[in-house]
Amino acid sequence: MLKHLIIAGHPDDEVIGCSSILLEDSVGVLYVTTDYSTANSERNNVKNLLALDYQECLKYPFFQLPSINKLADDIKDILDFVKPENVYTHHPKDLHQDHNAITKATLIAARMNRNNYIKSLSYYYTENPFDLKGCEFKKIDKDEKIKFMLRYKDYIPENHIKTILAFNEFAGVYSNLGFAEPFEIVYKRSL
Repeated sequence: MLKHLIIAGHPDDEVIGCSSILLEDSVGVLYVTTDYSTANSERNNVKNLLALDYQECLKYPFFQLPSINKLADDIKDILDFVKPENVYTHHPKDLHQDHNAITKATLIAARMNRNNYIKSLSYYYTENPFDLKGCEFKKIDKDEKIKFMLRYKDYIPENHIKTILAFNEFAGVYSNLGFAEPFEIVYKRSL
């Protein structure tokens, strides 16, 4: 059983919104990325895209974003395969359309889940707009967050890194934790 599963639209989303989760034990990352150059069906197998060891995450291929129902079925297969206790997906108000599709598919997959192994489902933030009311916060050391962000230094523009760090500082002040990441709880239950 996996403790945490982060469902991310692109490599870098997991460090933008969930670096504090990446520091936990038993973390997997599922990337769901549009890349029209990967038509090979073997590479499009979602189970091949699941990284149960975060150190290996950056080596995984991308695949073309399928229909919402196909994506929900694939995510449900992953949920049933790794049986995560906690699932994290993009916030539905995120400005990326592909992030929105992933969120909808994750909600469908989690709703289809009748095995009750999921204890909580939460949204994480990669973009504005945001509303911190009703969020839980995880404190993270700013230097740890920067280390995660630097994995993508050639991909994330410097001004975007500054914006992300400023958001985490704001969330830290808001939550009285100093430097933190917010997670909006969709549901939480005891098993």
